[in-house]
Amino acid sequence: MHPSSIAHFERMLQEDPANPVFHYMMGNELRKLALLDQAVDAFRRALHLKIDHLGVYLVLSETLEALGRFEEAIEALETGIEEAKRRDYELAQLHLRGCLDQLRMRRG
Repeated sequence: MHPSSIAHFERMLQEDPANPVFHYMMGNELRKLALLDQAVDAFRRALHLKIDHLGVYLVLSETLEALGRFEEAIEALETGIEEAKRRDYELAQLHLRGCLDQLRMRRG
């Protein structure tokens, strides 16, 4: 990704800063550019704004793991599992649990 994609999302966020999807998309772009700390912030803003996409918990966890922040990565997945339970999304619960098990195995 080119930094111009970041500028594109910055413009979108200026127009609608309360849009959680724009923060999620910005996080993905930042992640592609290896700006991981900034990506974590964008994903957390998306969650704070109540994004209706449970995949954000997974990408947040993966980004935190890449930063070596394993406890926070585990917490992100656990929170995602709880949110999936609350919404009665069984498939998302199973997927996030599998990801959590794999993370714990990698951590040792």
